[in-house]
Amino acid sequence: MKNAVAKFKRESATFAAICLAASATFGADDKWTGNGDDNTKWNDPGNWDNAMEGGDNFIFEKKADIVFDDSYSVQGRSILFDGNPSPVTFTANNDAYGITSGNFYVGFGKTGELGITNGTYVVTNKLAIGMQGNHNGTLRMSGGSLTAKYLLLCTKLDAWRKGGPGHLYIDGGQLTVQGGNNDTGVRAPDNNQGAVGIEVSGTGSFTANTKVEIGVQGKGTLTVSGNGVWTAAEDATIGAQGTLTIEDNRSEEHTSE
Repeated sequence: MKNAVAKFKRESATFAAICLAASATFGADDKWTGNGDDNTKWNDPGNWDNAMEGGDNFIFEKKADIVFDDSYSVQGRSILFDGNPSPVTFTANNDAYGITSGNFYVGFGKTGELGITNGTYVVTNKLAIGMQGNHNGTLRMSGGSLTAKYLLLCTKLDAWRKGGPGHLYIDGGQLTVQGGNNDTGVRAPDNNQGAVGIEVSGTGSFTANTKVEIGVQGKGTLTVSGNGVWTAAEDATIGAQGTLTIEDNRSEEHTSE
């Protein structure tokens, strides 16, 4: 049986950081209705109130079980998951199928949840979980592949609206965060709005090819258990309000230059 592994280059005691604002401009949108001929198909115009012709965002405000039968791209648009109280699930008929989007906002204006079972998904900018006050955002991965440029748990739109709690559970599949321009690609504070955390367990794998901050701005936790693997290729900062936990008496591995 494999060990739960947490790999990273260096831990530092950096305590000064800001919660990166997730700025977005919203105009004409497409909201999911599920009224098409097949209410599992992403590309059925009848499932969207603007027939997929909206200019900015695709918004889920109700339960939806999407099954991708091909690969799609809406790179210039964002997908918002505000399906309170029911989650949205993404599955695919083939592991290569899925969607590419500019941003995923999970829990934007309301509590939202996204579950990924299998398939391939690419977010060219922000994967933001938990926004605007007490609105929770939850992402659960049980399989598949998800790649994003930035992972932001607890993000905010502006200086006066605090980010909401964000929760990320990876018990299967692969999440990869690439980062960019030598900046911090993973930030997990909560601005004292509640528990913000990342859990990697089962056969889940989380790779950060970028700098990581856990519990620097607010409370943040990272838990690795079972056969879960977390790898950070750059500096990993566990802040004053951060917690790194390796459970089940598994081993912890650090790599350094």
